Amino acid sequence: MRGTKTESKTKKANKDLWQTPDNVVSYFEDFIGREIVLDAASSAANAVSRDFITEDDNALETNWLEHYTAHDGLVWLNPPFSNIKPFVERAIQMSDLGANVCVLVTNSTCSHWFHQAFDRAESIFMPRGRIAFISAETGKPVGRNDRGTSVFYFKANNPNLYREPANKVYRPDIEEINEYPVNDRMKSINRLGNYF
Repeated sequence: MRGTKTESKTKKANKDLWQTPDNVVSYFEDFIGREIVLDAASSAANAVSRDFITEDDNALETNWLEHYTAHDGLVWLNPPFSNIKPFVERAIQMSDLGANVCVLVTNSTCSHWFHQAFDRAESIFMPRGRIAFISAETGKPVGRNDRGTSVFYFKANNPNLYREPANKVYRPDIEEINEYPVNDRMKSINRLGNYF
């Protein structure tokens, strides 16, 4: 017997504005060993970096490398989950041009873009469990995230295409990420005048 699919009560536009929790960002900064210097798809309310690209700036057309000078830093990208493909393609383009990029996406393993990212990534993180994103409306963790996520790390100018998956996939427990201490850089981010 097939189960009944329930529709989310959260508006699609609001889901596209969900913020990545600070401890998740801190975990990936420390694991990869690079500080996030640009958030490539955000707003002043949900950016994880002092420098960020808004919807009006159009991350799909602007050159991310022009938005920051610390090219050994890391670009964070939590794209709108309603339209992931062009953002993954842009992340790969920017990586080819010299940006180090982390992309947080849904586990859409049947999507062409997922396999494109999988083949090109330096590292892939597939947490066991679900990230509790921060609601754009309330500023509190979302209790019913219905999707698993992956984070793809595209290393700048990486010639290592089509590496063996066993050499690059990490599967941390979500509790390890959720309990990870927020680092000092993330504590200093000013979101609409609020320091975290």
